[in-house]
Amino acid sequence: MKIQSIWPEPFLITASSVDVIAPKNNITLGPGIFGKNVIPEKITQNEYPKDLLFQPGETKILGLSKGLKLNGILAFFSGEVLEDQVMDLKTPFGIDYIGRVDDLNKFLEKKYGRGAAIRIRLFEKDYKALLTTTAYLDKGGDFFTDGDVRKSHYNFQHDAFIGEVLYQLKGGKESFFTRIPPKSRSDELSK
Repeated sequence: MKIQSIWPEPFLITASSVDVIAPKNNITLGPGIFGKNVIPEKITQNEYPKDLLFQPGETKILGLSKGLKLNGILAFFSGEVLEDQVMDLKTPFGIDYIGRVDDLNKFLEKKYGRGAAIRIRLFEKDYKALLTTTAYLDKGGDFFTDGDVRKSHYNFQHDAFIGEVLYQLKGGKESFFTRIPPKSRSDELSK
């Protein structure tokens, strides 16, 4: 999740919450990740507070500690999708055929239902709401797509999702967080 501070003073993200809105009940939350660059669920799990401290204007890429399981998603990655080229000039990786984003949106709507979404809440201090946003699975975009921040609506970057999955399916071994440019990683920013 890419987060940019627009506040004039520093703030610290202390916790996060992720909820699934799934009309077909085939999306589940599960164990996720912990450690540096990850927003924990509980304030008491925040072991790397410097990674979650934002200065005015600062942008960071952070993970959420809850995992998301899209049951049946790999069915999309077959046939001609497997022939798409992974564009590895930047992280996250992308794809050469941008029309695949619309294909994935249609697949997601059919598989998980219209309106399937993830509601993300970020907190500061003692669970004081900092941001609540909803990202709809079937309304994903590409590198050039922006959400509507006034309506607190953000988009998944489907070209990056497809590129990252194809990278793994084609034998890629390096993890996403090790490929993030140092200037974007909060562990590099805090040095």
